[in-house]
Amino acid sequence: LPMANGEKFNPRDTTIAAVHQKFLPLGTRLRIKNPENNIHLNVKVVDRMPVKKTRTPRIDLTHLAAKHLGFATQGIICVELEIISTPMRRTSLS
Repeated sequence: LPMANGEKFNPRDTTIAAVHQKFLPLGTRLRIKNPENNIHLNVKVVDRMPVKKTRTPRIDLTHLAAKHLGFATQGIICVELEIISTPMRRTSLS
């Protein structure tokens, strides 16, 4: 199945993240840090996930990305997010 940005899902890719519908635009680059071990990984937002009623934004990483960050066996942890860049919006020149 294609993701929201049109790319095919690759479970062995460490550069993808899915976020809540209105949290960050597709193409945003993030640095995700596991505060328990200070390991970080840069990812690109390429997909969306259903919005749930929660106060905390949630992201979804591939298993390989979670393994790199050291929490693949835990499943869910709190991480630190830093926005590296956001996609430029195209504007028409009139």
